[in-house]
Amino acid sequence: MGTVDGDYGYAMAESFFSSAKREVVDGEHFATRAEARGETFTWLDWYNAARLDSSLAYCPPIEYGEDLAKQSLVAWGRSVRPANRQAGAMRRGSSGTGFGCGNPGMSRR
Repeated sequence: MGTVDGDYGYAMAESFFSSAKREVVDGEHFATRAEARGETFTWLDWYNAARLDSSLAYCPPIEYGEDLAKQSLVAWGRSVRPANRQAGAMRRGSSGTGFGCGNPGMSRR
């Protein structure tokens, strides 16, 4: 992210809020704040858990983080048995990172 108050951090924040506004707020009318809050939470849940990110080898951010943590444990000499895969078998992502994703398709919600 660079330094504190760096331009890159501001650009990332602006990009995130621009996406949120465009995908959740623009063109919508919410009857109550609770309804708007609920729709925002639903979008945030999708954004963090299911969105495929091209900079993360088309992995959802949560899965990428889990795979990174598993690889870090293995690198430090601790054995890890992936819950939903054969022991030690990690599929290679489209970017060649070795992470578990690699689906080049895009999905939303």
